[in-house]
Amino acid sequence: MSKSMIQGATDKKIELCEEWFAQENEYNIVDVSFCAGQTIVQGKDDCRFAEFSSFLHAFMQKISTLFPFMTFIEKDFLHSTLLTIFNDNDIAFNDNRFNLIKMCKEIAKDIYSYSPLTIYFNNIVLTSNGTIILLGESKELIDFRNHVYNKYPIPQSLRKNIVHITLGRLFQNESIENMSALNTFLKMKGSLSLPPLIINHPKIIVSRDMLCLNVDNNLTCEFNRSAF
Repeated sequence: MSKSMIQGATDKKIELCEEWFAQENEYNIVDVSFCAGQTIVQGKDDCRFAEFSSFLHAFMQKISTLFPFMTFIEKDFLHSTLLTIFNDNDIAFNDNRFNLIKMCKEIAKDIYSYSPLTIYFNNIVLTSNGTIILLGESKELIDFRNHVYNKYPIPQSLRKNIVHITLGRLFQNESIENMSALNTFLKMKGSLSLPPLIINHPKIIVSRDMLCLNVDNNLTCEFNRSAF
């Protein structure tokens, strides 16, 4: 999915004067993903990601001041999801736990054939569901995803076709006027000059919610210890 497609869907929603509703999270979900970032979980690329995210910090502070109705991700929680392995309820997770660990272990070996993963981030856009994202491009990551999708039974619904970092979300109902102003601001000011993000050591993050905001430290440690 390209920037123009994402931007076009947002523009159309504003043009049609559709309402902007708060995003709702679900907490009966377990998500297992390969990620770059989330420095709250210890990893070998943390220093590199912390340096990269510092370039975003000032811009995010500016947006949060101008548009306080948006909820922005805390700096230590910023991350790019490289690959989603599983996202389902507790029962399905418990039934598949052994196989998921085994799959993560195999994928962790595969990823080094595509490392380092180099991602070029530049454009910040508002999506039609009220999320602010930083879009990126990475040939290595796309090749790695295609390899995984051809080799492993990842559900179609989890197969990502964009590279991004979520910066903020809409957790309250908001007026069309305010969302239109935010969209216009990002069109004018949302192109950033950022250094490439180079990832040699992705980490596995296990979250206990649909939006991956609630990291399960025990499961995260277990999956990383088993896979790497």
